[in-house]
Amino acid sequence: MQLFTRPIKLAAALGRQLSESDGLPFQETLAGLTDVSHPSQPTDTFCQFYSNYVAMSAKKRKYNEDYIRFGFVSLRKGDTEVPQCVICYKTLSNDGMRPSCLERHLQTAHPGLVDKPKAFFETKKNIP
Repeated sequence: MQLFTRPIKLAAALGRQLSESDGLPFQETLAGLTDVSHPSQPTDTFCQFYSNYVAMSAKKRKYNEDYIRFGFVSLRKGDTEVPQCVICYKTLSNDGMRPSCLERHLQTAHPGLVDKPKAFFETKKNIP
């Protein structure tokens, strides 16, 4: 029975047969992740495990009211919050809801507004 170990590769989820060249040591294993009769095809157990692993690893960032100083407000898309620029209305991904990403957008897309006070962006936020 071929078993998988950490790190779990996307190739395994796609059904490609694993080998030593994939960088997966076969000593420490996660039991029950493959079908004995068809080792190259992951079972539903593995697919379910992998999708749960991916979902758990994705961190959902939360909007902080201080992000208005970079010119961003929170916009809800589905069940996720994403930042939206109050100047150009561009939305970034949830992963972009980091002060460094928001500040970089302000500096590159709107360099003339970098020194504006927080009140300036709050006024823009309230204008439809």
